[in-house]
Amino acid sequence: MKLDRDRDRTRRTRPELAAIGGEAQRPQGVARRLAQAARGPGQGGQGGPGGDRQRTMSAALLAWLRGALLDNAPLKFVAMVLALTVFILVHANDQEVAGGTIDVTYLLPEDRVLVSERPDQLRVTVKGSRRVIKRFHREELKAIQIDLRNTTRGEVFFQPDMIDLPDGLELVSISPGSMQVVFEQLAVKSVPIAVDITGAPDRGFRVDSMTPRPSQVTIRGAMSLVAETRAVRTAEIDVARRNKSFRETARLAPPPGLVVDGNPVVEVDVTLAEEQGSRELSLPVAIQPGPGLSAEQAAKISAHPGQVRVILRGSVLVIDELRAENITAYVRVSQSDLSGNTARTAPVRVEPALPGIGYEISPAEVTLRPTP
Repeated sequence: MKLDRDRDRTRRTRPELAAIGGEAQRPQGVARRLAQAARGPGQGGQGGPGGDRQRTMSAALLAWLRGALLDNAPLKFVAMVLALTVFILVHANDQEVAGGTIDVTYLLPEDRVLVSERPDQLRVTVKGSRRVIKRFHREELKAIQIDLRNTTRGEVFFQPDMIDLPDGLELVSISPGSMQVVFEQLAVKSVPIAVDITGAPDRGFRVDSMTPRPSQVTIRGAMSLVAETRAVRTAEIDVARRNKSFRETARLAPPPGLVVDGNPVVEVDVTLAEEQGSRELSLPVAIQPGPGLSAEQAAKISAHPGQVRVILRGSVLVIDELRAENITAYVRVSQSDLSGNTARTAPVRVEPALPGIGYEISPAEVTLRPTP
């Protein structure tokens, strides 16, 4: 049998023997090439068995990733684009809810006034796809107009067909959903203008008068409101730190619901005057000699009481400048006050006399007696 096997091996051709040898060596060649790729050029066969195995696995993993990413790249790109397109189309049609506001204008009768509250804006809630909702947020809704010229009273409802929505949107709700309508007859009346001020002038000055030009204005509105209005006030005019008269323009501020005919701005002449005030002093009564008497002789007379209360009245600016040591309360004695032993009363006077300043003395008279 052994001779038959040897003879059969000798019958194989040389190409068959080469093929058998190549199949036996191929696994070892592939492993060797992978190990060399992991080690890199110039490293040869150095390294232990564990390091060779790790480098072999890393190289194989890199080769697999490179193939997964780059093999059939055009086909993979087309697939990614198609998947992204499908995602966008599917989610673009998702339903969303959003809110917005719509301005409201009104057509009103000329001979009546709407006295009930009216909304100037409506709050609406809409539903639609995400793509349409985005466009809804960017666009302004068209204002709606409510015609009340032929309405007397009652309730007006805001209907969905009044609102012009972009295509693809569905109206969910309107708030408020309605409004009450109450009219009053229109009335017209002329009333005076009242000037309002704020602040205070400088020390020593006061507001003496405020004269608007024109002095009256015509108002119009609901009959009940016009009947109870006695004047139309201006916006406040600031007089802070002013010390002289001036002219200012001011806007009229009629009560809510009333309108002013003509120009709503008026001119106002503000007149300032010196502020009047008072000041109280306690002064000793001086004895002044009369004609023919010396100071030594006058000193022999005494006044009872020896002090009086003096109240100064007049311009605050002048009074503030006065000093007590510059003001004298006195009585004048004569020769008869020295020769007799009887007492007499004499009026108290004050000097100096200042223009615009009045004096009030208490008591107004004192008793004069010779000094013992």
